[in-house]
Amino acid sequence: IPYTEVEPIIDGVFEEAEGWEVADEISMLKLEGDKSPDTVWATWQDHMTSFWAMWDENYFYLFVKVIDEELDGSAKSEPWLSDAIELFIDGGNEKASSYDENDVQWRWVYGEEPGGEDNASNGPGEWAFLDTDLGYNFELRISADSLANYFPLENDHEIGFEISNADRDEGQGQQSVLHWWTTNGNTWQDASLFGTALLIGGEDITS
Repeated sequence: IPYTEVEPIIDGVFEEAEGWEVADEISMLKLEGDKSPDTVWATWQDHMTSFWAMWDENYFYLFVKVIDEELDGSAKSEPWLSDAIELFIDGGNEKASSYDENDVQWRWVYGEEPGGEDNASNGPGEWAFLDTDLGYNFELRISADSLANYFPLENDHEIGFEISNADRDEGQGQQSVLHWWTTNGNTWQDASLFGTALLIGGEDITS
C-alpha cells in the first residue's frame, strides 16, 4: 500500500491528480465459497469490483469501483445483506484464527453517509458513495486516530488485510460476495483468512 503526498477529496470521483496515481488497481476476483457462476456473463458482468489503497501520516485511503446493475442498501437490520464494502484489518498480522484486540471488521452500506439517520454502516472515517453508469464508486479516508488501536500509519508496517464487496438485488437478498484474498465467508470471525499488506514509501518520501 503506497504512500501519497497528495490528500484526495473524498467525493467518490476517481482523479489521479488527487494522489491515486501512486496506487495500483487491484481486482477482487474471488467469489465467496469459491462458487462458480451459472454463467460467466451473468455473474461477472453484474458484479465486478476493483480497489485502490494508499496512506499518509494522517489517513488511510481506500477507493472502490463497483460494476453492478442493481443497487440496494436497504437491509438496515441485517446490513451484511446489503450492497456494501467491508474492510478487515489485523494490525499485527498474527494470522490467528480468532480476532484479538488489533483485529477489526468494518462495513459501509451503499448509499449511506457518515452520521446519517438510521445508519447501518459501522465503519469510521469520512466517506462518499457516487452512482455511476455501471454501478457505484466508494471513497474513504480513516484517520490515524481511528486506526491507533489497530496499527500505526508508518513505513514498512505489515498488516493482515482483506476487502470484500457484497451484492444485493432488490427482492432477492444477497446475490454474491467478492473478496480480494479469501473465498471463505468466515473472515468476520477468523483473522487467519486475511491476506497481508505492507505500507511502503513513507520513509523515503518524508526523510
